[in-house]
Amino acid sequence: MPEIDDDLIAKAKLLAEATGRDFKDVLADLEDDGVLNDSNKPKEDLVAQLKEAAELIATVQEINKEVSENTVLNGGDNKTNVNVETTLEGDIVDRAIESVHRKVQNIKKIAIVIIPVFLLLTGGTMSSMGFFNSDESSPEIHDEYNNDYGGCLVHDAINYDSYASWDDGSCQFDNTPPPCDSQWEWILYGELRGDNNVWIDARFKDMNNCNTPMDAQITMTLNKDGQYYDEKSWNNRFDNEWSVGDQFTDLPPGEYDVEVDAHAQGSNWHQNVEGDFIIEEQACIPDYSSSDSWATTYDNNSLQAHLKIINHNDCESSVGVMVSYYKENSYQDSYDEELGEYEVKGAETEIVIRHDDWTNLGDGNYSFETRFFPEGQNEECCEMTPQIQIDTYVEPEPPCNGTASFYSVSHGIDYNNSNSSLSNVTVFWDADWSCEEVKYVQIDIFFKHKDNQTVIYYQTLGYNLNGQSSYVANHTIVDIEVGATYEVCLQIWVQRDTWYVDEERNELIPIS
Repeated sequence: MPEIDDDLIAKAKLLAEATGRDFKDVLADLEDDGVLNDSNKPKEDLVAQLKEAAELIATVQEINKEVSENTVLNGGDNKTNVNVETTLEGDIVDRAIESVHRKVQNIKKIAIVIIPVFLLLTGGTMSSMGFFNSDESSPEIHDEYNNDYGGCLVHDAINYDSYASWDDGSCQFDNTPPPCDSQWEWILYGELRGDNNVWIDARFKDMNNCNTPMDAQITMTLNKDGQYYDEKSWNNRFDNEWSVGDQFTDLPPGEYDVEVDAHAQGSNWHQNVEGDFIIEEQACIPDYSSSDSWATTYDNNSLQAHLKIINHNDCESSVGVMVSYYKENSYQDSYDEELGEYEVKGAETEIVIRHDDWTNLGDGNYSFETRFFPEGQNEECCEMTPQIQIDTYVEPEPPCNGTASFYSVSHGIDYNNSNSSLSNVTVFWDADWSCEEVKYVQIDIFFKHKDNQTVIYYQTLGYNLNGQSSYVANHTIVDIEVGATYEVCLQIWVQRDTWYVDEERNELIPIS
């Protein structure tokens, strides 16, 4: 067997792969003239060749259209004009086209495969064929003279590329899925629930379902009136889709919006939930109840009703009241509008209710039945007070702020018959209390020399004064030397919060 050129062997491998023909058959076809034209096989009749030619023309026209409109091959909006000059060897070209279609999953390599085929078919060059007519923006085409690019270099792969200079990891096999580019998108929904809750459903989805494992964190950020207010976060590992749903509750009045973020593998995805959520100021609805009711007296024979109201939700408002009036358990009358309204504030409020009909009452047992009406609500009924007794009132005498005083003070001298140098002195006084009542008082007696005020005698006496009685009290001082002048001092003391001297009397007593 003659030695075969290495270039011819390479062309035969390429054409065998492209046409699906046996390598040896292709090599035998190329050996005579270097063109794949079934020259090693018997020629078909003219009718068969014409039929094949017609099919070939239709196929080439379709290929012209597909290559021209392929945006991946041409780069965006660029188009490539394709002119293919065919021969009657339709089976050859048709098989080459089948090979190109089989490799459409790697469409960027179509030109790499088909150009050498047509070069071999025509025996010409790209410029002589006018195969590609494109502008400067057309993608670079690698041919057998410019093979510095990456591709699949595994012979068993369905996208094996003998012209690639290095393996780029793109090899595909019959059981290998085509490359998949994930396209992550948000599917978001939000709504107001109740009076002050914002619900958010967030679905983070790969629209291409590439089954790419993802470790991610999803964060919902709630803004109030344009400022950060609250947030919720979750962490999860998933493939194609992750859905979370939660709500922000018990929100105060304001305008809210929600942002949703996903952070994964160094990338960030952000989206605003469509719409704003406005929470209006809600009117406070009172929640009151009564806990106790009772009656008390004032001004001795007047009554007032007491009602304690419990506030369960801190709403502050006014309430109307109604009081039914009973004497000896017998209904007398009811009072409502004329009693007015009362403010409820804080956790507990005690209401005191008065009416002119409940004043200056006669003797008897009285009670009340109370109820109240929260604003815009039905009445809260009913609390019955215990009975309270009223006795006829007798005005007491006002207390007397009396004073003690001396009505009169006098003295007498009794000489000692057995000793003419000594005498006895008796002091007399009449003391009164200004009020008609009995009052205890104390009398201090000082007896002293007039000249030097030396006290030679002292005594305290206590007794009751009975109003302005005419009773005259006395006290005798014995063995007083004669021939001198003396002074007697009387003080009357009264106890109030402490002891006070109400009056003092002094009297000279000369003894000759």
